[in-house]
Amino acid sequence: MKSTRDGLTLTAWSTHFLGTRNKGQQLLDLVSSIDSGRWRPDKWGHFEPIRIPFDAAHYPQMLSAWTEERPPGSGRVSNSLGFTKSKPKTLIWASASRLTVPLLNYIWFDLDSRPFASSDGVERLIDVMLAAVKWTDGTYASMAHWKQAHRRIVQMTPLERLERLDWLTFFGAPYIEMFGRSRVLATPCHEVREVEGGILLVAAPRPDGPEMTDSDELLLTLEEYLGPDAFAGRGYPQTPCRVPRFDLSELTVPSATVGNLRPH
Repeated sequence: MKSTRDGLTLTAWSTHFLGTRNKGQQLLDLVSSIDSGRWRPDKWGHFEPIRIPFDAAHYPQMLSAWTEERPPGSGRVSNSLGFTKSKPKTLIWASASRLTVPLLNYIWFDLDSRPFASSDGVERLIDVMLAAVKWTDGTYASMAHWKQAHRRIVQMTPLERLERLDWLTFFGAPYIEMFGRSRVLATPCHEVREVEGGILLVAAPRPDGPEMTDSDELLLTLEEYLGPDAFAGRGYPQTPCRVPRFDLSELTVPSATVGNLRPH
């Protein structure tokens, strides 16, 4: 069922470990400054409910929560920070992990779409997307309006499949290698941009235009062009999706560290 709410969801995934102090500081700068500071959070927390005031006095606490190793000295990290704002309504979650079984690090935004209704709204949305991609050293990212007709909600992450193509889709190096640079650049959509770190597809002029909200045909056609076996469509999950060759070394606790933690 198509959503009746006015919002946008952006998710950016990374094969790089983001749980460092430097990346944490960049994260706080990012959520404070994107879109000229319109989305600067009111509150933050590393668990629900999010209640702690977002201010400079709490930056050391946020950075500590972002970089904590459990147990100390183990190299193991599994941390999240959440941020909220009431007007315009905003929810942001960032997650950093480095474990024995690697997980992609990520950031996602739920943003009220109404502040982007102005003539410059599309370019501002693209700027938000590229800021998230830059912070994550992005591998893959996408943005969709909540009224987008093409919806798939499936389990797992880009390590196992791509959920779907969205209004905005960023492909980093692993996907460009998998699909082929020339093929991605020739995608028959509204606009294709070569950007820092990869290629951005803009499927239609606006995220809430009729091509996006009234029909799933355009996005399904683009998936078919790129290769439907990469997306969780026909045959999934019985038929596995094609995925790139990922370098997950940054996300894996070194075996020597794990060995040192085992009882002797």
